[in-house]
Amino acid sequence: MVTPAVVNSPNPVLLVANPSNRPETLYEWQHLSSAVPLLEVESTLFSTSSLDASPFVGNFSLGTDRPETDTQVIPSVIDLSYAEVSDEEREQLAQLFYEFRDRISTGSYDLGSYEDSEIVIKTTTETPPTRFRPPRIPIKFQKELDDHINKLLCAGRIVESDTPWVHNTVLVKKKDGSLRVCLDFRPLNEVTVPDHYPLPRIEDILAKIAGHRFYTTLDLASGYMQLLLSPESQEKRGAMSRILAGLEANCLAYLDDIVIFDKDFPSHLQSLRKVFYRFRLYNIKASGKKLTEIARSHINSLGHEISGSSYSPAERNIRAIREFPTPTTTKAVKGFVGPLHAIRPYDALQEQKRDRFCSALFCLIETQRFPPEITEEEKTTWLTVAEKCVIRKDGCL
Repeated sequence: MVTPAVVNSPNPVLLVANPSNRPETLYEWQHLSSAVPLLEVESTLFSTSSLDASPFVGNFSLGTDRPETDTQVIPSVIDLSYAEVSDEEREQLAQLFYEFRDRISTGSYDLGSYEDSEIVIKTTTETPPTRFRPPRIPIKFQKELDDHINKLLCAGRIVESDTPWVHNTVLVKKKDGSLRVCLDFRPLNEVTVPDHYPLPRIEDILAKIAGHRFYTTLDLASGYMQLLLSPESQEKRGAMSRILAGLEANCLAYLDDIVIFDKDFPSHLQSLRKVFYRFRLYNIKASGKKLTEIARSHINSLGHEISGSSYSPAERNIRAIREFPTPTTTKAVKGFVGPLHAIRPYDALQEQKRDRFCSALFCLIETQRFPPEITEEEKTTWLTVAEKCVIRKDGCL
């Protein structure tokens, strides 16, 4: 924790304290705090000039004056130009996001740390799984992997350990060409005692969200990386519901996706304030780069298009079903059933029809008789199902 202070020196000295009862390690270039020039803040935040000239409108940049050499604090951009509000309301949104700027992640390694309670991984055995031969990491990815590990160390997300619970590293390339570093936890999953936490039904969430005027969606920045594991669980790994408790009337969460909804703008502003206050209370941060739907009259969430009048399946899900090619493998049939289940029928009759279609497909899967070329009988069954599976815009089959 860095003590708040006003400094006027090129080399300021700040007091750093450790409020926890655990030893903490500070690394070189580790992000500890943020500095904002006071004069610039006052001139922009309380300016009475045109909103078009304000840095809060359009591209609202958090901490643009930070040194470029510190890669952990590259500023995120909050775009308020898409908010469906008046100029005065847009200024209120800008002030709100400035007030809670510490709850917006400014980079991949700028994360919160939920320390209210520790996550415990219970296993059926304390014997580590058999060590596997590590997979080969391509030379061209090795430097990027090393940089990622060093930055996680600096951010306090991981610690050096000699734990016997070792899992293979898996590299997945993202759409933008960068790498997503994952761990293969399948050996750990096999001996983990399940923590039965029932997810809310998506149909219930959609029914409650639809019919409002303003929507804002939040996505936690690397949500699971913000959770603190107990010491014994940290070795094995080599509660969103509590954070938002009491806000269910205007805020719902599904895993790390959060939707805030209200009938009018003053209520929406108040709901946003309550959510960000909870984030500050539990030291949680939302992703800045994913904060793209603010005070909108319609949003895309949970595979559906939601507006003030209704909700319907997202067009991409419908297109995936209509354009799905005739399958020739068990995996291909499962690939069709997945998007089909994402379409949520709105009454029991439609749900029964969908389930009958899926049952016919599962019969193909259970036979395990998929040769390179499917039989005429199987092809006829598939075409019959596909022709009947016409989904209207309202989501009915």
